[in-house]
Amino acid sequence: MIEQEDHTAPHYRFVDDPYLTPVTNIDKRSYALAKESGRIAARYFVETYPDLFFRDYSEPKIEAFTYKEIYEESMDFEIDDLRKSISRCDVRNSIICYQKLSQVNIEIDHCILLDLLDLVCFYNCEDEQLINEEENFFQKQKIPIKNIWKDNGFAENLFETIRPKSDRTYSAIIMGMAKHHQNERAFAYYRQAIDSNMRLNTLAFNALIDIVQDMHIESEKRWETIENLLKTMALKRLKPDLGTLNSTLRQLSRFKFWNRMMETTSKVFNELAFKFGIEPSLATYLYLLRIFYRSKNSQSSLIYDIMHKIGQRRFEPKDGNDGMIAYMKYLITYYQSFVSVYFFLTAMDTASNLNDLQLAYEINDLAEINRKMMGNFSIESVYRKYVPNYFTPSLELMDNILKNIRLYKGHKYLPDLYEDVCLFHILHRSEIHNELLAIMNDVADNDPLVPKFCQIVKELYEQVNYRFDKISESGFDEVQWTTKSLSLCLSILNKNQEMEFGWRIIKKMCIIPNLLDEPDSKALIEYCLNGIKSKNHHYTINCLNCCKKIGKSDVIDSIKKELQTTTLNANIRYQSDSVFPNFK
Repeated sequence: MIEQEDHTAPHYRFVDDPYLTPVTNIDKRSYALAKESGRIAARYFVETYPDLFFRDYSEPKIEAFTYKEIYEESMDFEIDDLRKSISRCDVRNSIICYQKLSQVNIEIDHCILLDLLDLVCFYNCEDEQLINEEENFFQKQKIPIKNIWKDNGFAENLFETIRPKSDRTYSAIIMGMAKHHQNERAFAYYRQAIDSNMRLNTLAFNALIDIVQDMHIESEKRWETIENLLKTMALKRLKPDLGTLNSTLRQLSRFKFWNRMMETTSKVFNELAFKFGIEPSLATYLYLLRIFYRSKNSQSSLIYDIMHKIGQRRFEPKDGNDGMIAYMKYLITYYQSFVSVYFFLTAMDTASNLNDLQLAYEINDLAEINRKMMGNFSIESVYRKYVPNYFTPSLELMDNILKNIRLYKGHKYLPDLYEDVCLFHILHRSEIHNELLAIMNDVADNDPLVPKFCQIVKELYEQVNYRFDKISESGFDEVQWTTKSLSLCLSILNKNQEMEFGWRIIKKMCIIPNLLDEPDSKALIEYCLNGIKSKNHHYTINCLNCCKKIGKSDVIDSIKKELQTTTLNANIRYQSDSVFPNFK
């Protein structure tokens, strides 16, 4: 039995024919959206023609995938039918069943009515809409907040018919209106409940706190409203929970230009976290960091206190904002936009602003322990574990990886990175292959990696040449080598005295326009000297002729001095006359 994850296998969403497994970000996007399209099409047929799926021989039965009953007003129902549809969160069938039972004067248990009210308020009297996760992720578009609460709809009518009113009925209608952006009426029902001496529940107060910013523009009025809600909870002897703490801190973190923000934040945190024994979550610490380190010049010691308290704890998700979890822009609105909240990123950014390397290591260790809180798309682990099956680095990220390898002299990783660069089809990008070549050129001539690097240069040259030719044949603007890239190729080949392939590079230099840059003289001189040392003088003469053609007189002068001290046969002296007239 396999107990650990196989990091050499593709991500589960891409499991198919191994040859067709997507590698680049574009391929992964197309693949994921195609599968999503198939799911949407399948869902459409199931919902449009449910009678075609009545027979189901699958085992074990999965209720979400089985035949969905369609209730009609002409059908007869029993109380159990209503209870069953509510337990399945089937809003449409529940409403039809309730209305039919009411028409025939069947008495419905009060608890069932309360369950029905919770259901229709949460879903706003309609079945849950299918969330296209892949489309939403790749589009990365914020869906505008709309007042979508159905005024005078079934939920409000049901609320009016329930007698007697209770804490639960008012809490349900308030949370439903707050969730679906009917903010003013939510507060109106809240005042009505308080006037009726209702207690409500903690979740209702959390929902009201979370919509305060939509009720007022000024920070002072926002805080006044939040403070009144918290005082009312205290009067009603309602114990706040983690949601209360996080909702309050989240609102405070959105205040702008309020001079009492830090003082109020400290007071709120001490009052709720310590007095009521609420265990903070990662979201709690995130809001504290956002408040106290709003300015990059902040010298607060709060982050050190947080890291000291957290230590190396393993966290579990307690709040929608604890990890890279898609959640609604506000705590009580879950499905309209997807926002990633970054505790670890914020903490690391704070450590960077404080120039504290040790703190950054501590945050990184904490992130390793709580890796599952990072989500699928925030890779904070070993490169080899996640690339390319789980994660494909962007062009900018790959460029940064290469620059860091050059900075920290991690030349041994280049062969593996080169294979990945080829796999991602970005080798032809000048910023990538130039960085690769520059890193390989940094090694000493006697480095054991030199033969491997020379082989990489040969493959790179062939692949990039092929790519450039294809682009030109397609009718696009011609893309060509730069002499800087070719000079780096030649310099690396010189380390292993690759004379024949080096000559191919030099010929390429001679035929491409070099208006903005010119070949590196040092690389050309080294090539000529290698030809002299290895007795391959014809390569030296050919190189010098090219240098004469492109006006590299400094190379010619340097080699002329070398040849004057070298014993040459008559044939070589004759050939050198084409470069050095009257040479003796």
